[in-house]
Amino acid sequence: MSRPFFEKGVVEQVNLAKALHLDPRSLQLFRAGLGLVTVIDLLERRPWLAALYGPDGAFPHAVRLGSRYRFFPSAFWASESFTVVQSIHWIALAAALLLLVGVRARLAAAVAFYCVTCLDQRNVYATYGAHDLERILLFWAALLPAGGDAQGPERPKAWFEWAPEWGFLGQVALVYVMAALYKLDEPTWRDGEAVRAALALDPTPGAVTAWLLGMPRLASAATWVTIGVELSSALVFIGPRSRGALSATFILFHILLGAALSLALFSPTSIVMWTALLPAAFWESSARLVPKASSVMERISRFRRRLDPRGPTGPLGERLTNGLALVAFASVLVLSGRSLMSRPARYLNLPADALGLVQQWGMYAGDTAGIAEWVAPKAVLHDGTEVDAWTSAPFDPSYRAFGERAWSPAVYTMRLPDEEASRDFAAWVCKRPEVLRVDILAFRRRVLPAPEPPTVSLASATPCPSR
Repeated sequence: MSRPFFEKGVVEQVNLAKALHLDPRSLQLFRAGLGLVTVIDLLERRPWLAALYGPDGAFPHAVRLGSRYRFFPSAFWASESFTVVQSIHWIALAAALLLLVGVRARLAAAVAFYCVTCLDQRNVYATYGAHDLERILLFWAALLPAGGDAQGPERPKAWFEWAPEWGFLGQVALVYVMAALYKLDEPTWRDGEAVRAALALDPTPGAVTAWLLGMPRLASAATWVTIGVELSSALVFIGPRSRGALSATFILFHILLGAALSLALFSPTSIVMWTALLPAAFWESSARLVPKASSVMERISRFRRRLDPRGPTGPLGERLTNGLALVAFASVLVLSGRSLMSRPARYLNLPADALGLVQQWGMYAGDTAGIAEWVAPKAVLHDGTEVDAWTSAPFDPSYRAFGERAWSPAVYTMRLPDEEASRDFAAWVCKRPEVLRVDILAFRRRVLPAPEPPTVSLASATPCPSR
């Protein structure tokens, strides 16, 4: 005899709660970590606001009306002045600090998301993978339930009411599944040489990188382990136990990546993302193993709950939140499917573009051919001195701007070479009266199977106007 319909509904709700419920303490840790990462990122951008985001900076064509997210309702639609740039930056920094402390965390995440997206929309030449991940996590931090105590959902919820949770879990899985699919389309990943090639391309190799380069078999095994780990992210929907194992796996994975490669804030931001998936068992085990630390965390949790009360947002607010989460995840799914099409339709990007959720997760999928390419802008002064146009330090052709993180995305843009970007950058450097000429040199070096000396070509030479 079959169960009555209403009993089936109860069973389905219980199963959804088991599969999708995120521990409130983990959400608190996630939001605090995300606030910290966002504060660090904004402080790193601060010295370069005028150069990278101002209308008279290094890339004026990129910042004019924004170079990406053309349908995102940016504050720069109203004004493109540098005063607006500074205001957005300070508001974003204040919101990130509130998110870190826990004051109205969801509202703070929403404000930080909007302001950071405005900056990222302003200049694609100043944006890299960590910025994309940070922005997307801020979006979901604004929609996920408020962090609190260890209690589960207060009442049974239908599938639609779980939209923020399964939307966030789906976004986490898509980051890695899409990266794995892109990798499997590359010969060096299928041949097991990709990790070794990626390590050889690192401009600032450390001790771990040198050790792995000396062990080709281990590096080859790491290539397939990387793809396997990334594909395993699809298991986030199974339940808390699997998410606990996945969280531990991916946190360790990103710690190792951060030790082996120069990934800037990408590894810390990825680790923060996985803290949201820590199950209740993690906190219970921590309380038994480290009771003093657990007691401190509980006091911090209670303090944050007072700053960010869990009061109801009302039926309309809940419906809007759930609806936005549903639309956001659907737009990201469509965007991901579009990227796998041979002849994609441009209009499929519009929903993700309007929400500021445009993303593409290659993660070294197309950068492992064993060839390193970079640019080095050289400013020749009137007295014959040659200096690096990015840092004003004595010119070093081996320098690839990765030492100064703010300029590292421009390396990929200008190495194409992008004539407009190179011309704009040279004009910006020429504003300094001591500069006679700006040369942008393009370097190419084969690193596999054995390192070779780099070849250099002159990508562009721009004489400064006489004064």
